[in-house]
Amino acid sequence: MTLRVQNKVCIVTGASSGLGRAIALALAREGAAFVLCGDLRADAPAAGPDNPLVRVESDGAGVPTHELIAKRHGENKAAFCKVDVTVEGEVEGMLACVVGKAGRVDVLVNNAGYAQRGMPLHEIPDQVWAASYDVNVRGPFLCSKHAIRQFLAQEQQGSSKRGCIINIASTLGLREMGRCAAYCTSKAALVSLTKVTALEYGHAKIQCNAICPGVIATAMTTSLLQNDATVSFFNAAVPWEGEVGVSKGPKEIANAAIWLASEETGWVTGVALPVDGGFAIHA
Repeated sequence: MTLRVQNKVCIVTGASSGLGRAIALALAREGAAFVLCGDLRADAPAAGPDNPLVRVESDGAGVPTHELIAKRHGENKAAFCKVDVTVEGEVEGMLACVVGKAGRVDVLVNNAGYAQRGMPLHEIPDQVWAASYDVNVRGPFLCSKHAIRQFLAQEQQGSSKRGCIINIASTLGLREMGRCAAYCTSKAALVSLTKVTALEYGHAKIQCNAICPGVIATAMTTSLLQNDATVSFFNAAVPWEGEVGVSKGPKEIANAAIWLASEETGWVTGVALPVDGGFAIHA
């Protein structure tokens, strides 16, 4: 069986839980030489009958992502790096860590994100607005900035790309929804950053794309999905599945990330790819 990211060195931010965890595990499963799991904490999500996230967090529940990868694929296949993606010095340290351990970087997945409960624009605290842009825009900017410097400094490996950046944006970066001004606008900014990055570095064979997930049950969306009216709205707006937060959601996002990281997509760049059951096109 051909492994689709064979020998690639990868960084995934926000890798301890949710979509980041699913993506990191998938990269390792598809042959990544090394996966650096960056996050504020290494703690793994717990799972149990009373955990509303059990369906999406149960893969190796209780075992930190990097330890689970090492257990399944080899001790030298993963490591954890404590990083706040909004602090440039820590981002530089993360890049130095992966280069020190694996010698290079091939794939960066900017997954770390921030969301707050929905509220009208006039009620949004300044700190919520600032945090939304710090984590959802400044974080990917800093990580991309330092990854690109490494991409440009190293020899190209593989036939189609020197480096690959995958930004985890959101369907709400493609369409608007009330009571989500900070989240919608920050994710729209991330989609724009994706396209600008693709334009600037395509000549160097550095690829940049965004994945735009719909609403999937993870730790970050727990408060949102506790509101029955919100869940009903999303359920009605997903023509393909008819249910938000279905268990296959993280797997679908991880599959999209694998495809974008692989050599199959050497001519795909600047794309914002919805993976949302059709939510983005719902009137």
